Amino acid sequence: MNQTAARRLEKKRERARIWHAHHPESGRQADRKYKNSHRDLVRERNRLRKRNRERDTETSRIWRANHREELKEYGRNYYRQHHAHSIARARNKNGRRRASLRNTSVGCIDWEQIILKAQGRCAICGSVITVDDATHFDHIVPLARGGSHTNDNLQWVHARCNLKKGARVLSFGCQRY
Repeated sequence: MNQTAARRLEKKRERARIWHAHHPESGRQADRKYKNSHRDLVRERNRLRKRNRERDTETSRIWRANHREELKEYGRNYYRQHHAHSIARARNKNGRRRASLRNTSVGCIDWEQIILKAQGRCAICGSVITVDDATHFDHIVPLARGGSHTNDNLQWVHARCNLKKGARVLSFGCQRY
């Protein structure tokens, strides 16, 4: 296959990935329809995959050994592009889980709004939060004390301040130590 044909094929695959991302249900229906109308072909492919699994594993291992630097660069780029999103998703999942264990209210969290509300200062000690500081999102009324996992009960703080605070509720007039 020449390079032009390879580029066209890659563009076609990319368009298909985008279409499937925007039309997940239609994509699933199309997949089911294809599998139903090509049962024998699908079974044969699956059988061949199982039969050649060891060979494919070895081929993949050799390719990875020969393209180690490319894979590292791909990993670095992927991390840069998806790091913030994956952290926010994990943070929200953990907070929702902890709140549901205590039967408190759970809301959709806008992490950027909480950071903007803080205006670059720690809500507990009041000092400026720099880029080098480790930070946490703190529940003003802790989940352990019946607080909710919602925007109005979260604040942006230094990690050291949050760990020092623990599961205590600070009085609203005196947020700082």
